Amino acid sequence: MEEIEKHNREGDCWIIIKDKVYDATSYLEKHPGGAYAIIQFGGQDATEDYKEIHSTQADKLLARHQIGFVKKETGSNKS
Repeated sequence: MEEIEKHNREGDCWIIIKDKVYDATSYLEKHPGGAYAIIQFGGQDATEDYKEIHSTQADKLLARHQIGFVKKETGSNKS
């Protein structure tokens, strides 16, 4: 998560949707809702907001920008 959080601005914008990481940088200016609609979630999980607005057609477009998966943190050092 730490690496993803670094990509949170207009020239370098990654978002998380459904545990997948997407580089949205090249799509910002093409987004019908404007670049800010994506940038505000840069470096974060945007799943809930994305699901409220987008169709399966948007899922197909989004798939082109996938660059990885969120690494699940496993285990803890509980005493």
